[in-house]
Amino acid sequence: MRVATVPDCCGGGRFRDHSDYSFVVPIFNEEETLPEFYRQLASMLERLDGPAEIIFVDDGSHDASRALVLELRERDPRVKLVCFSRNFGHQMAITAGSTARAAAPW
Repeated sequence: MRVATVPDCCGGGRFRDHSDYSFVVPIFNEEETLPEFYRQLASMLERLDGPAEIIFVDDGSHDASRALVLELRERDPRVKLVCFSRNFGHQMAITAGSTARAAAPW
């Protein structure tokens, strides 16, 4: 399996900022829950003692999940996105997000 790393796979964004904290978030057909999840996570990130990033991994969603994350990424530079062409499963999504973070050119 190939994992898009830099630039992120859905165009436009890059894994470029130094972050003390990285949150890898696998998503699969989460359009209904993403806005509230992001709102709460973003609020929590503001209280951390260092910079953070959110690496969403779209595990082959068929709904608007990917589009929602792309919108979030336009507004929030902490949001990154890795996309799978199909569903590979939760553990592969975690691995891909971790690999993308590790491969980022700091």
